[in-house]
Amino acid sequence: MLRIGIVGGGVVGATIAYELSAINKDLNITLYEANQAIEGATWAALGVLVGISSQKKSGRAWQLRQESILRYPSLLNELESITGSPIPHNCQGLVHLCFTKEALAKWQDLKKYREDWTLEIWNVPELSQRCPEIVNKDIVGAIYSPSDWQINPIELTQALWKALTINGVNLRLGQKVSQVIMSQDAQSCRGVMVNNEFEALDYIVIAAGIGSPKLTNKVQIEPVIGQALHLRLPEDKHKDFHPVITGKDVHVIPQSLGEYWVGATVEFGQSDPQALQSVLDCAISFCPILSQASIVGSWLGERPRPVEMSAPVIEQAATNIILATGHYRNGVLLAPATALKVKEMIFK
Repeated sequence: MLRIGIVGGGVVGATIAYELSAINKDLNITLYEANQAIEGATWAALGVLVGISSQKKSGRAWQLRQESILRYPSLLNELESITGSPIPHNCQGLVHLCFTKEALAKWQDLKKYREDWTLEIWNVPELSQRCPEIVNKDIVGAIYSPSDWQINPIELTQALWKALTINGVNLRLGQKVSQVIMSQDAQSCRGVMVNNEFEALDYIVIAAGIGSPKLTNKVQIEPVIGQALHLRLPEDKHKDFHPVITGKDVHVIPQSLGEYWVGATVEFGQSDPQALQSVLDCAISFCPILSQASIVGSWLGERPRPVEMSAPVIEQAATNIILATGHYRNGVLLAPATALKVKEMIFK
């Protein structure tokens, strides 16, 4: 029986464990998560899947995005079938607002590269008709991507945890891996130290985000703060069409009726209330109805950005150690593709 340990139980590590648990092989899979609840990068995430409308046009970055977007519909169906619970998600697409003709031209150019996918270029009257809540005189158009979704990252990860337990994975919450024990020649690992006890493993996947450098010297990670707001409008008329809206690197994400998340794709050097207010002001500048909203809550977390390496880091660190970390702002988006890559690397 092949013993596989995955360190890090956020959305990336949990998705890797899930994909491995679905293989019809004799596997003993353990997922180690230092916390009892979801924290870190998954906690900070907004769950916006900027895949098809990403400006990445080719190479690894585009392939990972495409693989994840293709996998997500079936993944959600599988998880909902296994757990018996729906996972909140918005499958009505993503609208990028354009404030300059140069920006609009970039989207028009991208459309040529997406022959197998739908991207719609909207002029201002079309945008006003489809999204009347968007009002800003500087907007020159928009691009709409129906294949880019938004998924609640906390509930997705909780569903993965539940599915893992059902699938027979050893889910070890509150169990911190303090050290990876290498072989005498340092070419492979023997196992891990957990609560001062050695546990033997045949394969280790390090998906610990900002905690990854404590377990291997093969990667350096710097934490970057991600922040968001939960808003509630006193009254919000029901609309049949409620996509995610992105403008000036700020996301406006419809939740239940009258409820919105607002957050930025740009990062902050530290937790700064004024920076969060600037994000809200930006959202109001193109979605003025949000000026009437009350702030229900806010949250922040640390995103793992690799130092001098491309994000994410998915590579072999030793004979039987795989790095699957450093996803920066795209952990939720790239979790399915990362899991598929790791599965290929173990069973190549």
